[in-house]
Amino acid sequence: MESIRFFKVLRTSLHLTNYFGSAPYTREPWDAKYPGTFLIKTSPPLIKKCYAGCIMIFCHGIFFAARAASSIMRKEFGRFCFSMLFCSICGNLLSTMLIYLVTPKQFSQMMNAQYVYFRDYHRRWMPLYNPETSRVNKILDLMSYTTVFFVGLGHILCFLHFLYLPKTSIYISSLNILQFKDYFVQKLAYLGFAGFYFHFFGTIYSLILFHCLVVKTYVSFIFHKIVSDFRCILGNGKKHGTITKLRHPDNLFIEFRSLQVIHRVTISIYGPILLPTETFCGGIVILGVYMLVRHSQDLNTTTLSIVTTWSISMFLMYTGILRVAGIMFRKSKKTIDSWKHFGEANEVRKFWRSEWDRKIIGRFRKSCRPLAIEFPGYYRFNHLSVLKFMQGIVRGSMRVILALK
Repeated sequence: MESIRFFKVLRTSLHLTNYFGSAPYTREPWDAKYPGTFLIKTSPPLIKKCYAGCIMIFCHGIFFAARAASSIMRKEFGRFCFSMLFCSICGNLLSTMLIYLVTPKQFSQMMNAQYVYFRDYHRRWMPLYNPETSRVNKILDLMSYTTVFFVGLGHILCFLHFLYLPKTSIYISSLNILQFKDYFVQKLAYLGFAGFYFHFFGTIYSLILFHCLVVKTYVSFIFHKIVSDFRCILGNGKKHGTITKLRHPDNLFIEFRSLQVIHRVTISIYGPILLPTETFCGGIVILGVYMLVRHSQDLNTTTLSIVTTWSISMFLMYTGILRVAGIMFRKSKKTIDSWKHFGEANEVRKFWRSEWDRKIIGRFRKSCRPLAIEFPGYYRFNHLSVLKFMQGIVRGSMRVILALK
């Protein structure tokens, strides 16, 4: 179960998403025994606001696509790559917002199912676990606070950049729209663009913050704790944080299947956007490398810092996702393989004495697939996915540099 500190951060995130329209969710009371905690629910007015934010990002993506098309006509490959870089960023944001627009209720049900399952799991199988004093929870909560700080700082810096340099080519105002003879009309247009970009950057960064908190909950419980709790102890002296009865034949099957259901519900929502996200992130990194290698002298300091920041952040973000996916797949596979040794470990030998029990666990083991970040039937991320992603980045960057001389 999450600590009260995390729910405070999540509450802040929901306030931001409600204001900027990046996620259509509000809070509702949970259990009186756990003050400060809550579940989330969809709100029809916020869904319409979320559509407005999606249209705003889509229009900005159209702007960059138009700039890229004009650059091709002028044979300016540097400007083309720069425009496509930010067009890919808008495409990445749109793919994540589709989660809320296509399946708003399913997403809220998925989050609530996670919290309820984790709470019941801890109450039943980890009675001595205290989320408020857990060292791991404190570290993860500190990471959540740090994420909030950097997201807020990023929003402020991007907005200040627009106020200081509204004629930068990444803004619509660079098309000389602010050139009016009347001073009052010019200032009014400037304030209109300022309001637009304040909400535009707010939508982006509040969306990033909300996704980071959801992923933090999922990874910290399924990846870090629960997967290893079902593993058989092979005589290495490792102790579980759960009580031994969890690995009883009457409990192991039900709890692991419940974990698989939670995982499948989550993957069914996030799975379809993983491959488009990888495509957009890869395109951002490749185009950023090309701009830094071939056109670094043509870029001013501000543009150079923007390209560098986005390229590095996209590379690190998706590399981290693939790395976590590979470790989760390997740990889950190791958990299922360890069931071959049930009856050998001293801790659970009393539960698996008969040959009939060993046959049951053998059939159950064969029916279980490792937990993986995937889109079932199309692709799955394993421990080699991060290497393939890096290989694609290096190969794509070299091809772009050699082709566009």
